[in-house]
Amino acid sequence: MATAVSNQPNLAPSRLQTEASSPWANGYPGARGMLNPFLLYAKIMQQAAELNQVSMEQLNDLIDAQNTLARGAGEKAAELLALQKGMANPAKDTGDLPPGIDAFFDANGLKVSAKDKDGKVVDMSLNEYLKSIGKEKGKDLSYAELDRIRSALEMAKEQASSMSNRLTAKAQTYLSNYNNAFQAASNAIKSCGENVSGIIRNCS
Repeated sequence: MATAVSNQPNLAPSRLQTEASSPWANGYPGARGMLNPFLLYAKIMQQAAELNQVSMEQLNDLIDAQNTLARGAGEKAAELLALQKGMANPAKDTGDLPPGIDAFFDANGLKVSAKDKDGKVVDMSLNEYLKSIGKEKGKDLSYAELDRIRSALEMAKEQASSMSNRLTAKAQTYLSNYNNAFQAASNAIKSCGENVSGIIRNCS
């Protein structure tokens, strides 16, 4: 199961902020009133970092939600499996649906694949499935009926885990691209500053 990705860039925005004591703090020396590109750059990159943090938080929320679904589906599937293993004669024994499974299905919009009255395999809610087999209260379910419900839970677990992994990979790629762009921009502005300083020294 994937874990949330840190949303901290390699370079903190505060490192890009120009110190008040810098000779560039109020514009180019000898060019009063001109826009300071270094302060503008620092502001833009800080805003970009804030947007990056929001995006990463949203991705991490999605990852956490998928992990929660996968974990819950796995736990419910394990309950049904334990019930099935406790049947001495799977061909004849029956069991009642454990508490909370119907609520879990409803809360997460899970579906059970089963044949409808026309013999066509369709996806239906757990309540619809139980109604279709005449066991609305989830009592006296056969091994096969429990197995169908457990299969739906195991599929939900697999899909949620897969989605979590994809989102984690996406978040890591996003963060890597952001950090690379952040570093490239920092190097570019540093080089620009060195060039401007050299020109000013030569002209003074």
